[in-house]
Amino acid sequence: MAETITLATGSDPSFLPRLDRKVARWLIRRPAMLHSERTIVTFSFDDITRTAATFGAKILEDEGVRGTFFVASGLLGKQFGSWQFAETPEVVALYAAGHEIGSHTHSHPDCQLLSNADLQAEFANNAAALEAAMPHVKLTSFAYPYGSVGCRQKRMMMQEFACGRGAHPGINAQHLDISQLNSFTLNDEGTPVARIAELIEETKAASGWLMFHTHDVCEAPTAEDCSPALLRAAVELAKAAVCEILPIRDAMKFVHSKDGVATQAA
Repeated sequence: MAETITLATGSDPSFLPRLDRKVARWLIRRPAMLHSERTIVTFSFDDITRTAATFGAKILEDEGVRGTFFVASGLLGKQFGSWQFAETPEVVALYAAGHEIGSHTHSHPDCQLLSNADLQAEFANNAAALEAAMPHVKLTSFAYPYGSVGCRQKRMMMQEFACGRGAHPGINAQHLDISQLNSFTLNDEGTPVARIAELIEETKAASGWLMFHTHDVCEAPTAEDCSPALLRAAVELAKAAVCEILPIRDAMKFVHSKDGVATQAA
């Protein structure tokens, strides 16, 4: 039976952490430009759950596309509420199938609560665990647990990864902050099919990059999850709109710093 663990339910709601997150969002930035002839759509999965690693991945693969799976290696094989997290072999299978494996820390803490040394250890321990299972994996993308990031943590992420994904809903237009990319939660209530279609059209008009993130891919989704039908419909809508459906790793090939240099990590 899987070990049951306890996780925080979100970022610290008190005033100073909220102010720190707001300042980080607007003042600590890694500006870049998006140069793509086609609209980009990315599907990403956080933590990751077994249903995302199996049902979610298969839906993408059946459509001939790939996604980004943000793994917190300390959660693998464990249980939190209704979420059963993937086992290491399932992560290896995702990597072998061509999906991107991204970093989501090792133990999924609220990064704002950590010292510099503890946050660096989270980066290093996650990388060590994933590289032990997949020796050639390159962790170039990071997602902040709970979307929680202040000024100090954002600067540290910039030193470790090519880009960071937050949890603020919004289209990534041509002028990007690649240290805190916007992303919509993909869930059946908040982003139904009609809303997804609207977002794709808005992204096309902005010549932008649309990103979604979710957790479980299941028939009884919470506000953090989506149903298989919704994920499949979202992929089909993006394909019908002639969008490029890419993992973050591949989308970053179309992102350049202000001096025109590609930002994709080697």
